[in-house]
Amino acid sequence: MGALFVIAWFLSGILGALIGQSKNRVAEGAVLGFLLGVIGLAILLFLSPKPQAGAATWPTPGLGRPLPPPVPTDRFGPSGEAL
Repeated sequence: MGALFVIAWFLSGILGALIGQSKNRVAEGAVLGFLLGVIGLAILLFLSPKPQAGAATWPTPGLGRPLPPPVPTDRFGPSGEAL
């Protein structure tokens, strides 16, 4: 009975690594599968894939755009009206 438990324990770790490989999370998959067994595999199934190093990502809107040119203060009053 004990040997069967140890075999199932190692198999869940290997299965976790295989599932994690498809999500670019091999180490996390192996650890979750090895430590938590079936619960760790279920957690791994709900994790989102990790982006690969060097992969292009979409820019966040508003970030990376240049700032508008500064407004000259010598032609406008404190409330913004033209002098």
